[in-house]
Amino acid sequence: METRSAFATAFENQLRHRGVDAYVQLDGDERDVLRVEWQSISRHDIYGFVNSGLMRNTAPAMGFKTVVFTNGEQRWEYDLARESMVFSAR
Repeated sequence: METRSAFATAFENQLRHRGVDAYVQLDGDERDVLRVEWQSISRHDIYGFVNSGLMRNTAPAMGFKTVVFTNGEQRWEYDLARESMVFSAR
């Protein structure tokens, strides 16, 4: 779990260095959900993340099962194993 925590911290720092005001944290009972909170995230941003090597290779190798993207009102839940996305509005 320490490795996943370090990954989340590094990912958040990388986003902030790009000028993105985002919070990245671990979630779930097993801490295998990567949660990305970003107020102005767009479908284009999510598409870029989901299709990146970070999400296709690195995140699953570190034991993450799901990546949740949220802007506070909308939520996109991406299952890494099935490569499927579920969208929900709050």
